[in-house]
Amino acid sequence: MMFKMTPRTGLVTLLLPLFLVGCASKSDTRTVNVKSDKAQTTADEALSRAIKAQATADEALSRAAKAEALAKEAQAKGGKAQATADQALTQAGQASTTAEQAASQAAQAKTAAEESAQKASHETEKAKRIFRKTLEK
Repeated sequence: MMFKMTPRTGLVTLLLPLFLVGCASKSDTRTVNVKSDKAQTTADEALSRAIKAQATADEALSRAAKAEALAKEAQAKGGKAQATADQALTQAGQASTTAEQAASQAAQAKTAAEESAQKASHETEKAKRIFRKTLEK
């Protein structure tokens, strides 16, 4: 069975604590006040710690956001660096191919020059023989 609050019960409920406080001695009142002050001090300290904890959490969140931004920036720079490295590698490959072609052409030119020098030497010898024969006659 549930207890139903009547206006009379409500009035007694409100007045009973006041009556009991009126019956309390000054010593009891001081004890209650001291305990109340300690509870208030403890609550204030807890609130202060909670505020400091919130500030620390906010600072950590801010630092995490900055770290994330730096990481994204580094990733973007890394991507640019990779693209630059890839481009440099491609250019180095092209330069290597060009150098190989130039070396091949130089080798061909050297061979042609050696052949020309040999022919010139042969023609010089031939001309000298003709000149000597002409002088002998």
